Amino acid sequence: MRIGGAAAIASAAIVLAIPAPALANDSAAGIAATGLYLKEERSIAMESEVLRISPTRIAVEYSFRNLTDRNVTTVVAFPIPAYSYDITGNWGHPYYDDFQVRVDGRPVPHQEEVKALVDGVDHSARLERLGLPIARFDAYDDRPMGGRPPHDPRRRLSKQQLDGLIRDGLVILECPTCIAPAWSVTRTFYWTQTFPAKAVVRVEHSYTPYPSYGVTPSRPWLRRAACVPKGRFDAWNAKTSGGSWLPRFRSIDYILTTANNWRQPIGSFRLEIDGGAAEEHVFVSSCFAKDWRKIGPNRFEISRTGFVPERDLKVYFLDHGRSSD
Repeated sequence: MRIGGAAAIASAAIVLAIPAPALANDSAAGIAATGLYLKEERSIAMESEVLRISPTRIAVEYSFRNLTDRNVTTVVAFPIPAYSYDITGNWGHPYYDDFQVRVDGRPVPHQEEVKALVDGVDHSARLERLGLPIARFDAYDDRPMGGRPPHDPRRRLSKQQLDGLIRDGLVILECPTCIAPAWSVTRTFYWTQTFPAKAVVRVEHSYTPYPSYGVTPSRPWLRRAACVPKGRFDAWNAKTSGGSWLPRFRSIDYILTTANNWRQPIGSFRLEIDGGAAEEHVFVSSCFAKDWRKIGPNRFEISRTGFVPERDLKVYFLDHGRSSD
């Protein structure tokens, strides 16, 4: 979690910071033999973007204008963050299966590209030949409360196949009778869009985010990774937890810089964050900006005109954990 410096805002459930690759703004794209690739489309401008992030929902609205006197047809792609099997038991994620697209208010069917990567190498075809699920990890969960799934993926494998997967670093033995995926999943949703000459096209999409989870390791980590100011955080922590425990966090990443593949800049940009919890139980600090405006209980927004994203953002939702320094 690589973070820069910034200032505190107020009490809320979020901390913004600069992340590793993550959820992304729409981009123009092409399709080659090796799959999707992002590309520039300078004849289309993003006149406005409204991005709303909460722990349970992400929604974004765009207005695109074709600046030319001809129709422009291109693939529009929305890559999501790479995600991996969580061996710690933090499972039951949404896997982005509820991703929806609307264009000018009407639902639009979309396709998706799914890849299973280990060290940047795509092993999707091999895993599919073996009948192993790639995008979802439900079938690999082995928990005492739930027991093994009825269709254990390992039962499909010969000893030679299993040994090969282990040797090549695609799976690990989580227990003597079960395997765990060692690959990361990338999913990119895409559709073909025509932008009429000189016209505005409004695109919306929404989905349930796949957050990362963790326990704050120390106060210095909070200040370094999330730009939390010592004095204000200590006062909040003392009030809400007696000062003995550090908070847990959920974090959601989002890539803003893919918007730069369209004609720059974004005419009007607004980001809204909704903590979705009682104000006194949460905390906010921002590495992304200093000029947040409070628009409701645990709701903040920031606006820009002529905006060219130079960095991406990470949103931390802090609550009470059971970890001490």
